Amino acid sequence: MQKKKVLNILRYLVFFAPTVVLMYFAFRNIEPQKLWDGIKSANLFWIVVAIAVSILAYIFRAARWQIIIEPLGHKPTFANTYNATMIGYLTNLALPRVGEITRCGVLANTEKLPFDKLIGTVVVERIFDLIILLLAVLSAVLIRVDVFGNFLFEKVWQPVNNGLNSMLGHTTLLLIILLSVIVAVVLIYFFRDKLKNIGAVKKVKSLGKGFAEGIKSGIRMKHRWMFLLYSLLITLCYWMMSYTIMLAIPETAGLTIIDALFLYVLGGLGWVVPAQGGFGSFHLIVAMGLGLYGIAFEQGIVFATISHESQVLFMLILGFISLACVSYKLRKKKPIVFT
Repeated sequence: MQKKKVLNILRYLVFFAPTVVLMYFAFRNIEPQKLWDGIKSANLFWIVVAIAVSILAYIFRAARWQIIIEPLGHKPTFANTYNATMIGYLTNLALPRVGEITRCGVLANTEKLPFDKLIGTVVVERIFDLIILLLAVLSAVLIRVDVFGNFLFEKVWQPVNNGLNSMLGHTTLLLIILLSVIVAVVLIYFFRDKLKNIGAVKKVKSLGKGFAEGIKSGIRMKHRWMFLLYSLLITLCYWMMSYTIMLAIPETAGLTIIDALFLYVLGGLGWVVPAQGGFGSFHLIVAMGLGLYGIAFEQGIVFATISHESQVLFMLILGFISLACVSYKLRKKKPIVFT
């Protein structure tokens, strides 16, 4: 029992370690009083507008998910889809990427839909979101190559390139990994008939089929133009959230809506990092980006804190409201299961 507790503690430490390290580097030289003074100086009106726009983005995301699910033969209600989406956001604040599984589990229980197929629809969503983010990065670079291009080269490409060069220098390690993969593939091939009869393998195969069906559902969706429209509206909402927060802070109020596109791209990259709710990663990358405009790192952290924490606060509020609604609906049914 004691061993199990120790393993659980170690598991949580592994999950939270990247977030703690990133938060340390983001806030290590920031005086709490100056941070608080910067937050107090912000224009509350624009922060409220940013929050309202973020809620619109959640609504559009839920409506878009409905469109992908429809070819599975059942259109879930908007309320259940929205609640599942918000519970997913809530979960992501604690465990990165687990929210995608959670929201599928919630919708599977409230709508009696196959969990594995829902996972496939989420994969379609995320692939499309990644494409949009990459297009936004490309647009930002092309529009202001002097600012955006330099940032991506100095802060992203060079560190990644140096890391890859360092890794490639360890040829022995790479050879061991390559040989291990080859041996594993060969063993699976020769023992494939025996593996087919193992219960766990059958379960994985079944999940794989459902997963494929979910992806096909995304490909077969009838309302492709509405899907694209919702995707563009979600992107526009995130862009406008950056712009309105920019207007809320005196030091960034003079920047343009095009500069807000740059901050949206950086913020998106910060949320992609596998840290709980983008904590630390979002703050670091956005504050460094604002440094290109001559804005001090401390003020960049103020911007990032207001932008990030206002979103997180309402994710928590709306997520717990959705959790309460779902719990109320399912109180007389069996507990939520994800398989």
